[in-house]
Amino acid sequence: MKTSTMQRTMRMAIMLLLLAYAPALWAQHHGKGKAAFDEVSIDLRQPGKLADEFPKEKTEQVRLLHLRGPFNSDDMRFVKRLADRSKVVNEKGEKVEAYLDLDMEEARLVRGGLLGGHSDNHTLWSSLFSNCRLLRSVILPRTTEEIGDRAFYGCYQLERVAMPRDVRVIGDAAFSGCRRLHHITFPRRVQTIGDNAFYDCDRLIDVYLPDELTSLGRGAFESCDRLEKVSMPDHLSVIPERAFSGTALKEIAMPNNVVEIREYAFKGTPITELTIPATVTFFSPKAVDRCDRLQNIFVEQGNAQYADVDGVLYSADLAYLLLVPCKREGLFSIPQGTVAIGDYAMNNCRNITMIDIPETVASVGAYAFSKCTALTTLTLPETATHIGKGAFSGCSSLTTVTLPSTLTQIPAEMFDECGKLTTTCMPEGVISIGEEAYHKCTSLTEVTLPRSVTTIGDEAFRGCKNMTMFKMYDGVTKMGDKIVYDCKDLNTFFSLCPTPPEVSKVTDGKVALVVPAASVDLYKKAKGWKKFRTVSGI
Repeated sequence: MKTSTMQRTMRMAIMLLLLAYAPALWAQHHGKGKAAFDEVSIDLRQPGKLADEFPKEKTEQVRLLHLRGPFNSDDMRFVKRLADRSKVVNEKGEKVEAYLDLDMEEARLVRGGLLGGHSDNHTLWSSLFSNCRLLRSVILPRTTEEIGDRAFYGCYQLERVAMPRDVRVIGDAAFSGCRRLHHITFPRRVQTIGDNAFYDCDRLIDVYLPDELTSLGRGAFESCDRLEKVSMPDHLSVIPERAFSGTALKEIAMPNNVVEIREYAFKGTPITELTIPATVTFFSPKAVDRCDRLQNIFVEQGNAQYADVDGVLYSADLAYLLLVPCKREGLFSIPQGTVAIGDYAMNNCRNITMIDIPETVASVGAYAFSKCTALTTLTLPETATHIGKGAFSGCSSLTTVTLPSTLTQIPAEMFDECGKLTTTCMPEGVISIGEEAYHKCTSLTEVTLPRSVTTIGDEAFRGCKNMTMFKMYDGVTKMGDKIVYDCKDLNTFFSLCPTPPEVSKVTDGKVALVVPAASVDLYKKAKGWKKFRTVSGI
């Protein structure tokens, strides 16, 4: 059976189930042929009159509500109050299970009422049923073509929705937080599903996206943590940011015409391999961020942008290493001829213990080795003249790195939270140290900066709690704030600058400041420096 035929069959089955569900339930509870105390049918002739025509004695009893005719915003406010009652009772006034099953198949939404509504009856208004805590099932009006933003946002008891065949648009966050919604059947004409449309619908298990879908919103199925299977149509050209982040997808079949796969599209999913189609022109390495079981990334033949070597992703010409799957372990050797290691290329590869980098590499991208928590040592070749932000951040086992002797900048966050790093690894010639470059490097004990350093960024050594001595030479002209904050064991700070660099705060501890003898008075008066415990000269 073709997918579209299967989807139509499933959709009809769900709609029939919804139509049959409530009457069957009431027959079970009340006996065959006996009228249900909690069922109400309203055939409204004039919009705005629902509150007047609704039987008052049923206000706390109704659990199955059939609506027919024209309804404006005032009518729907009344329905929303019914779907958000604090209790439901039977004929004796005794509390019973609280929910509302709503049948609106023959209803029409029209303009009018206090909130105005839309000018046509094809749109389910924005926030129409948002946070209706009792709403359990809905059959939408047969004229519906668009479900507005947040229409069912936060309806955490909602289990089933029957959509008519002409629905084309499902708005942003339309069903976000509907945590009991366990199945959704899309009409085949749906073309757009908005941002976060089904965010945190954590009982969805499988989703068959409609054949005519061309636009899927960011985070559309994010945090649907039981979602195991998704069927995507060939018309879908972009898999957007966070589309399936935090789901339980183990396998992903890409649409045949997909062009872009964006950041965090499959973040944190348990996939073991991924195949990039030949049509893809953009793939973000962060698309599979924190996919800890990912062993291989393959690329279909004919792709002009990408290639794989043994399940590792490279540029088509093999010059750029783009992504190493997180599941790789032990020694990883980057092949000769590679000239650049891309941003996040080996991020979160927690089982790699050694990396062999060839002399051909000239550039290391931002967060390239971030969170390689089993990596203990690393040598960068002399040819590596560029190192990106946070390149080694979170490498908690890293003790030392050999950096190129020509390096002039330590970028921001380069060794952030490298708790076992015992030396700054800075070669002579380094001019600037970026913000938080050595943040929480708790194994540093004594730090002496190269004489070449002129600039130190904000919080560069903050949180180095075991550091006892810090020394900088007279070339420093620019300092950021709080460079040695939260360094609880710091006793002595040496500044050999004859003129105090301008700074608001340096330390928050009781630290002795040692400066050139001729500069003692300048430091005592300078903002940020006068807060040291003592100031003495050498």
